[in-house]
Formats: sequence, C-alpha cells, structure tokens
Amino acid sequence: MKKVCWNGRNDDFWGNSAEAELLTKGIEYEVLSETDYGFHTTLELKGLEGLEFNSVWFEEAPSSRTYLGIVPQKPVVGLKMHCVFRINELGRLDGPWTTSTVVSVKEGDGVYTIKTVSGSTYILQVR
Repeated sequence: MKKVCWNGRNDDFWGNSAEAELLTKGIEYEVLSETDYGFHTTLELKGLEGLEFNSVWFEEAPSSRTYLGIVPQKPVVGLKMHCVFRINELGRLDGPWTTSTVVSVKEGDGVYTIKTVSGSTYILQVR
C-alpha cells in the first residue's frame, strides 16, 4: 500500500488543477491506482475515488515523520494543535499549521512531544 502527501503543487497539465482544492497539505493519502500516460502519471486516491491527480503534486509519505513547532497553548489529547509555525521534513518553515488529532502528550522542561492520529510526532514549545 503506497501512501503519499500532497506537496502543495497544482500544475495544470490537462485542466484539473481545481481538484487541488480537495487536498490537504500534510495529510497522507493512500494510492488506489497509478496510470502512466507516457508523458505524465496520475494517481487515484482513497476517499477521492474517480478523480485523477497529477503525480508531481505528491511526495511519497515517510514512514515516520517528526516536526518541530511553536504553539500558543498546551497540547490536549483529542484536539488538533494549531502551530504558529513548524519545521517540516525538508527542514523548511511552514506556517501556520494544524496537526491531525492529538492521541498522546508527554511534557518535559516546557517542551511537549505529541503523537497524532496520522502517525506524526511533533516536538512543540508553547509561546
């Protein structure tokens, strides 16, 4: 089972860039099928069946992702965290950013390590 994450691109090669509005950056999508047209490849994604997305819009999802970030309040299990910014897997700043739902929180010296339902780990500082 291949998983991908939308990288924010919406190159319009055949008139469907509007479908990028259906995607959320940072969310993992399961690939149901890939179609190679010779000059480009499209992906069909679970939950968005029947639509084709340009494969260059996606990066293969890392098996485990850890991010650093700043949040305005303490993390709470069962809620999403709204980060002022985060450092993504490419070492670049993203922001603002909202995590998926928090499933665990560990605190130590004012730093919080959270795990989310998407399998991501965030190391957060409250400011």
